[in-house]
Amino acid sequence: MKQEKFLKLLLVVSFLTLLGSACGVNITSGDGGGVYLSTDAGTSWQVKSFIREEKNKSISLVGSTVKQLVFSLAQPNTAYAVVTGGKLTGLFKTTDNGEHWQQLIIGSVNSVAAHPSDGGTIYALAGNRVVRSTDGGANWSIVYLETTADVVLNQVAIDNATPDNIYIVSSKGILLRSQDKGVSWQQVHFFVGGLAQVAVRSGIIYAAQPAGKIWLSRDLGSTWQDLTPNLRKVIKGNIGDFHTMSLLPDSTVGLLYVSQYGIIRTLDSGSSWQVLKLVTQPGVSTITALGVGPVSANYIYYTTDKAFYRSTDGGATWETMVLPVAKIPLTLALSPTSIGSLLIGFKQ
Repeated sequence: MKQEKFLKLLLVVSFLTLLGSACGVNITSGDGGGVYLSTDAGTSWQVKSFIREEKNKSISLVGSTVKQLVFSLAQPNTAYAVVTGGKLTGLFKTTDNGEHWQQLIIGSVNSVAAHPSDGGTIYALAGNRVVRSTDGGANWSIVYLETTADVVLNQVAIDNATPDNIYIVSSKGILLRSQDKGVSWQQVHFFVGGLAQVAVRSGIIYAAQPAGKIWLSRDLGSTWQDLTPNLRKVIKGNIGDFHTMSLLPDSTVGLLYVSQYGIIRTLDSGSSWQVLKLVTQPGVSTITALGVGPVSANYIYYTTDKAFYRSTDGGATWETMVLPVAKIPLTLALSPTSIGSLLIGFKQ
């Protein structure tokens, strides 16, 4: 009887191992979270969370929540990870495509932005401060301090076409701008109802609000156009709460906008929109992460809490892939030079 139970257990273990191999997923130990790398557009994954060995114990990002991953356009093997919970918190950096990570900032970090051409320059939101490093994270200086007690800084963004222009999104719906690398700041606009995210390129700003409204400015934020009526024309039902958005790599004004409804694309500054036909039904599954470009806009990825989805034809068709770990994915970062190479970060 004992031998029969052992044989059944052995068969189950063998089946799970074969299933993982067939799906192209590396079975890894640990308690979830962390960072994974795929070099074949999500067909297979490798855990890339190692930090260091300490007292015969491996210290890694596994077991931590990775909120944001950003590749450096200036140094393609360099990426940054904003880690917000679990075993570790702070800002981390890899210079070898995830093989090793080092901690740059200890403590609360909400967002990071890397300069597009100067590999040493990074901006990060650390607590109520915006800090800048010009030497790859070895040293930091404060370029903005938020003094209002109940205001949280949620995003820092760089205009990659004009990288002296830096933007800050606050929890109170205020958008701030610096045009001199953070030396001075101006309030650009106050959004009633809050502000979730901005996407900026060549002075054009998309601004998304939590409840689903989206705005456009063509003049660095001086004037704004409400794009929501145009968006509603193509959506059957409610837009739903905003989740994330990403600029398309081969267009100054192209954008993918994600709400609870799904993924909607514009190629003409929001004058017209197209709903992408996804594997998941509109309004049913929550999209937790989005990735597109910067090498090719044909490669689009999105995730739910259950699966990873890939399109190689600009969203016309989709393939369903297996996530490397049974945790909720929060962020995708695509290599600036290699099609099919991407990092994924998970909630602990």
